[in-house]
Amino acid sequence: MSPREDSERTLLELRDRGGDGMTVRPLFMDLGTPSHRPPASTGTDAVGYALPGGVPDLRAAFERRVRLRCGVDSPDLTATVTAGSSLAFTSIVAALTAPGDRILVPDPGVAAYRSTVEALGRVADGYRLSEADSTALSARMRGARLVVVNSPSDPTGRVLSPQALSRVAAAARRHDVLIVSDEIHADLVEDGYASVAAEAPERTLVLDSVSKSFALAGTRVGCAAGPADLVAPVTRMHWTLGMSVAVPSQRLALAALEAGPGYLADVREELAHKKALCTRILRSHGVDVEVPEAGMFLWLDVSGLGGSGRAVSELLDRTARVAVSPGELFGPAGAGHIRINCAGDAIDVAEGADRIGRLLAALARGAVTGSG
Repeated sequence: MSPREDSERTLLELRDRGGDGMTVRPLFMDLGTPSHRPPASTGTDAVGYALPGGVPDLRAAFERRVRLRCGVDSPDLTATVTAGSSLAFTSIVAALTAPGDRILVPDPGVAAYRSTVEALGRVADGYRLSEADSTALSARMRGARLVVVNSPSDPTGRVLSPQALSRVAAAARRHDVLIVSDEIHADLVEDGYASVAAEAPERTLVLDSVSKSFALAGTRVGCAAGPADLVAPVTRMHWTLGMSVAVPSQRLALAALEAGPGYLADVREELAHKKALCTRILRSHGVDVEVPEAGMFLWLDVSGLGGSGRAVSELLDRTARVAVSPGELFGPAGAGHIRINCAGDAIDVAEGADRIGRLLAALARGAVTGSG
């Protein structure tokens, strides 16, 4: 055996024994990660792949955030960094359910819930948020594999009470149903936040994101957090679907999470001002507006104007040059509604609210047609 071969064997043996006698630097020769410098125009050094679960500091920051907000003190809680909360949800459904499984989703609710569930061959079963306040949702959990809880709700801004969340958790435990708690708007709740994860931490996966509260939607950084035995298969599935999240995006997200509570207090105050501004202008045109409990949207009932939410949104786009979301996007229960985003520039929010209010008032008077 040559001296070189003998040296290599010694290093391998030391590595296998944990580096007994010397420290052996780990070498990563598995992924196609180049070490040459990127073009000078990028102004950066080589950026390699992140670990499957994300940059450790960011994972830890998400874990601290979820523990504090949700009141979960389980040492078993862990987080995996994902390409936004959307791919977190996709990875959960793909990893923890099987084709044909029934999944309860809010109706109205985030459009991606239903489309993701159906694209993966599962069955999306819509439930009204009002059902969470009674025993109705509990009865419907029988035979389901997973239930999605979204509080505050997108699109309605509804916040579920601690009592409702307790009933959901008890029913999920009774029927052995997993829970996904979508909490990407939780920072926008003014007076304390209640999470279903506090009631059933052993079966709940929390979705979080820096897209809304921290205005970093383009970074595509979110997480799924929960018991390690549930998070591990989700991490593997996320790696299969999209590998790891871009390291620069993760660094931006970490900086955002370290901004402190003062930043989020300012965000809540700013959004409250914009929603109040939008509401005041709409009401000045005679539009009936129900102020949401939280979130960045207004949810308007336009069913009395003689058309669908889709027709009204198309008319607004065509004649007032304002884009809003038709309620039908959010499920059958969203029919006859439109969702207005109040999180934009305050001047644009005011101008948009005025245009919307004028058109809706004209529709109510019958001065404009075409919403049918």
